Amino acid sequence: MSSGEVAYTQTTDDPLALVLESLEKGLHVNLIAGRPLITCGPDDGAAEVFQRPDCAPFDQVPVRDGERIVGVLEKNQAATSTGRVADAMLRLEDRMLLEASTGILEYLHLAVGGAYHLVVSGNRVDGIVTRSDLLKLPVRVVLFTVLTHLETTMASTIKASFQEDEWLQYLTEQRQEKLKGEFKQAKQLNTYADLLSFTQWADKREIISKGILAKQTNKKSDFDKELEELELLRNAVMHSNMDLLSSLIHATQLSSLVKQASYWIKYLSEELKSEG
Repeated sequence: MSSGEVAYTQTTDDPLALVLESLEKGLHVNLIAGRPLITCGPDDGAAEVFQRPDCAPFDQVPVRDGERIVGVLEKNQAATSTGRVADAMLRLEDRMLLEASTGILEYLHLAVGGAYHLVVSGNRVDGIVTRSDLLKLPVRVVLFTVLTHLETTMASTIKASFQEDEWLQYLTEQRQEKLKGEFKQAKQLNTYADLLSFTQWADKREIISKGILAKQTNKKSDFDKELEELELLRNAVMHSNMDLLSSLIHATQLSSLVKQASYWIKYLSEELKSEG
């Protein structure tokens, strides 16, 4: 990717971008946070906390002193401790805190900085969000919208760059025949569609790579590599393949993939404007 620091950006005149913007306002970290908050006390034995049935599934347990959350006990710290939770815990810091109203898309990038965040509602901590929460449905909805935005941008770029169906030449003969067969069948059923609407993600990637970016060697190489990576994410999200999605869920990688999608949406949108 030419600019690794590009985050997802909305284009206000793009309907799909507006949909994503609305989703970002409506789908918050609040929806994926773990509740009720399982806690331990500062005077508990640190090594014993993760032996409790309610704490055993977690890698981090917030520490409650009276009505206040004062820190977090991490499993790796507890495992080597022979003392109290208060002596082994990480004391509460601003970097651990996240507003419940933070958008999920924003959290995808914030998660790079930490494996967990304590969720603040009003003036109190009442939940925790971890990287494993990125597997939850609201996150998949946001990812699906970003990836759909990219695919529709690819389709629009192809339409603007070629006369009618000239783009077919960049696909194998086998793919051309399959697309034509599906198109013919749809016409027989009186289904309105154009031939491009029958292409898959990989087809659009091939057409843009060979037909639009062919002379931009470095750009073409980045595009081929990153669109293949994004296709893996797309397939995992579309088919709820939790094993594949879990393998891609490491916060750094997921954030990077969203940035890649954002970059190519922006780049292809500029191509579209130049064609216009």
